[in-house]
Amino acid sequence: MDVVSTLAPSESSEGDRSRKQSNAGGAPPPCAETGAFEAIIQSADVGILITDPTQPDNPTVFVNPAFERITGYSREDVLGRNLRFLQTEGSDPEVIARLRASIQARQSFRGLLLNRRKDGSLFWNELVIDPVFDRAGRLVSFVGIQNDVTERIKAEADLRASEARKAAVLDAALDAVITVDHHGRVLEVNPATQKMFGYTFAEMLGEELSSLIASPNLVSTAEQSALGKRLELPAVRKDGTEFPIELALTRIITEGPPLFTGHIRDITERRQSEDKLRLAKEEAERASAAKNEFLSRMSHELRTPLNAILGFSQLLQRGNLEERAAGQVRHIFKAGQHLLDLVTEVLDLARIEAGGTSLSTETVEVGEVLQSSVDLVRIQAEKSQIRFDYDPEALASFLVTADRQRLKQVFVNLLSNAVKYNRPGGCVGIYCERAGANQLRISFSDTGEGISPEGLKRLFLPFERLVPDKSAIEGTGIGLAISQRLVKIMDGAIEVRSELGKGTTFSVLLPEAIRPDARPEGTSATVIAVAPAPGDPQTVLYVEDNPANLQLMEQIAAEHGGVRLITTTKGGGALELARAEKPRLILLDLHLPDVFGDTVLDQLRACPLCRDIPIYMVSANAMEGQVTRLLAKGANGYVTKPINVARILEIFQQHL
Repeated sequence: MDVVSTLAPSESSEGDRSRKQSNAGGAPPPCAETGAFEAIIQSADVGILITDPTQPDNPTVFVNPAFERITGYSREDVLGRNLRFLQTEGSDPEVIARLRASIQARQSFRGLLLNRRKDGSLFWNELVIDPVFDRAGRLVSFVGIQNDVTERIKAEADLRASEARKAAVLDAALDAVITVDHHGRVLEVNPATQKMFGYTFAEMLGEELSSLIASPNLVSTAEQSALGKRLELPAVRKDGTEFPIELALTRIITEGPPLFTGHIRDITERRQSEDKLRLAKEEAERASAAKNEFLSRMSHELRTPLNAILGFSQLLQRGNLEERAAGQVRHIFKAGQHLLDLVTEVLDLARIEAGGTSLSTETVEVGEVLQSSVDLVRIQAEKSQIRFDYDPEALASFLVTADRQRLKQVFVNLLSNAVKYNRPGGCVGIYCERAGANQLRISFSDTGEGISPEGLKRLFLPFERLVPDKSAIEGTGIGLAISQRLVKIMDGAIEVRSELGKGTTFSVLLPEAIRPDARPEGTSATVIAVAPAPGDPQTVLYVEDNPANLQLMEQIAAEHGGVRLITTTKGGGALELARAEKPRLILLDLHLPDVFGDTVLDQLRACPLCRDIPIYMVSANAMEGQVTRLLAKGANGYVTKPINVARILEIFQQHL
């Protein structure tokens, strides 16, 4: 669009043409003064230009240095030319139309045009044009003042874009955002605020924040306590319903009184989820407590009758029975022992699955645990002439991080299986190797019949025994399931490889441990044994309410010899009896008809006359946590029912 051409008048006289010719050299027209006024024009920061509308094509007759600096064109480039070469298509058509109308009407114009510099770059030109008339009222020139406002326009555009982005974020925000003054009056809200509280902006404008949030002193104390914190408060909707919110207040830095922005989140769903989780946790804790109580009671109730079966059968085997009766007793003991193993493993598996098994991990020498495990199954292996193939010295160099007792339980189970499912005269190979970074693989290989692919899929399922129902191989079908779970909670795994007709290999993978520093020189362990005086009966106090158990203990004491057994069926009189008799050993049942055995234990340990007497708890409750708790309370040991006669005789031998 030709902007400068609009400056030309529609008519021209001969006098006008002669005046144009006299000013063609670029000097200011007659309307411009010289001297001080010209100095001001030359030093001005804004561009000043003068065009002569009386000449054809509206040539430029004057520009100041600021015009040259702003446009990049020199005076020689501009004088005598129409300024249309500065134009671009980016100017607003309405501005151009208004400029034309102003020129046609010989009126002043002010507008914003997009122009192009000599180097091709664009700039925003804030242009003011005024007409100049002579004394006769004739238009003699147009004077233009231009100012490069590109930076200002850019800053304004950036500000508008920033404000638009902020507005878009606030409008799209799911959380309510509200601005209040230092009196707590609402100034601005986003759409989420209106949706959350049910008010329109007009209804909230100027209202107190306390009408929305039940905290009247919130803003007045914000700078002291609430700023930068997330507060959980009750809020009220327009319909009067209350709901919980989370509020975070921020101060807006201003020159005047402070303003505050509040970010508000409706936490109704979170509270409901928290309540559900709390209730679920409480329910889970109640269920866990009930399960533990059930396991404890089942352990006691199942083991109590087995105590009489196994105890008396052991005593009968120690006597002189005829061959037929001895065989029958052996069958009774064997069946009872199988039932005890089954009860023990079922309860053990239930504890593991309930998360009730606690571990005490430490650095364990693989060779030491393997040797003690081999010793436990050696007699079983010798019956079938099965030999063990392993290098104790090589195994001694390997260390793992594990629970020693539980690791031994796993090793014994795998070794026992390797013996049971082996062929007569076979071999059990044991070896250890590193398996990747910081992990060891301990393997047990047998030379048995192997396991089919279908059997491998069911191998670790509880009660799954991969032998015929009438097989002579004993077992409960739970050992591998327990072993797998125990290894897993020790951060390990069990692998199995098998080939029909050639044998099976079970491998235990566990974290490798770093060997601790050797024991300092000069340290040693000392064991002191004190033997009783010959022929001096030693008093043993047995607190037990079950008649069969009392009778069994009497026979064990009689077999040991030199033992004076005194008994009581109630815990309430145990303390006075212990004070009076001063026994060398106390055997204390846990479940008594009047008080709990652990209460009696506390009383005995608190008594100066009884605190040093060895006390062994005797109970059918074999829960690991129970044993640990009572040992921590001061018991010297824990004997589980059914009573192992050899274990009681061992305790007698140790303390009497």
